[in-house]
Amino acid sequence: EVGRAARGLAPSPCLFDQEIVHKTVTNGADKDFLKVKYRETWEHIVRHNEELRLSTMKSVTCSQWRDVLENALPFADNLRVLDVSKNEAIDTPLAVFRKCEQLRELDLSMCPSFSGSLEMLSTL
Repeated sequence: EVGRAARGLAPSPCLFDQEIVHKTVTNGADKDFLKVKYRETWEHIVRHNEELRLSTMKSVTCSQWRDVLENALPFADNLRVLDVSKNEAIDTPLAVFRKCEQLRELDLSMCPSFSGSLEMLSTL
């Protein structure tokens, strides 16, 4: 449980592109290559994952949660199980889950800052 609380989330490709500008790499042209490879890898993982268990991730900030939920869920075509329970930092509107019609299990327990109507989740 300690390791889970300390781990972070992989940023969306958009955020990665912004962050890599401030990093040092051997060859400046490598940054463009890294952007492409990161996007390909991230999209492959997000598209093919059926289950994400992300509970109790205390080091993840509100903006990091927002980035991942808003940018990953539209690509998560095969996602059936999503557990983001016990994450007080999540303040994303429930509307982000509307795009997840394939979800069969969604655990938002002990996430007090979600906002919006539960009606939005009625199609899940």
